[in-house]
Amino acid sequence: MSTIKSLKKDELLLVAEELGLDIPQNPKIIELKKLIESSEIFETDKEFLQSVLDSVLAEKNAKIEQEKSKLESEKAKIEFEKIKKEQLKIELELTNARCKLSPVQAKSVTSVFLSNVNETKCSYCCENHAISFCAKFKQLSVNDRIEFVKKQRLCFLCLRVGCTASKCKAKPCKLCAKRHHVSLHFPKQNTNFLTNENKSNAFHPSTQSRLNADARVFNPTAYPLKRFRRKIVTPCLPLINIGREALACF
Repeated sequence: MSTIKSLKKDELLLVAEELGLDIPQNPKIIELKKLIESSEIFETDKEFLQSVLDSVLAEKNAKIEQEKSKLESEKAKIEFEKIKKEQLKIELELTNARCKLSPVQAKSVTSVFLSNVNETKCSYCCENHAISFCAKFKQLSVNDRIEFVKKQRLCFLCLRVGCTASKCKAKPCKLCAKRHHVSLHFPKQNTNFLTNENKSNAFHPSTQSRLNADARVFNPTAYPLKRFRRKIVTPCLPLINIGREALACF
């Protein structure tokens, strides 16, 4: 059971206000206690007085808890601000570290990252394999493969994203040793123009021509007249060589 003797000044003021007593200006603790003890309620209604005391103490405790929670929230807010400042500091340090990298280094790091990400992902069918092992990509014609590589900006040598053939260290085509992927190789066209029928109709020297191989052969000749600018006409000897396009006059 709460007693008036254990109450503080602010609590005594609340009790006096609840009892409807006339409170003097700037009262002291002892004056407030005497004022409450001399009241009619203090003598006649102890239960009501006790309920007033309990209500005042409960209100006081509620205010104390509210102040504690407020302080805790303020502390939590301060801690949150500290953590946020630390995070900003770390991000600033990382940004400065990135800025110190040269553009070439930054580009190479990006290229390595992109190549590692796309190394197991096919650029054509988006499945988990390299495009060089893609059956659907191999079904395309060479022209269609080249157009796809150009459109996707893949390396012509390794077929990866973020790499260029001029700087790529992959092995060249194993069919022609040129700097392109083997899947982009054009097969050689058939240069044998003689079919079986043409081969059967090919020229074969006759027995008579082989027998006369050592005989002396004369080129056919003619005797036309040659006209010069001064209208002088003179005979000439043209030499006609079978198999040649030009004629020589002597």
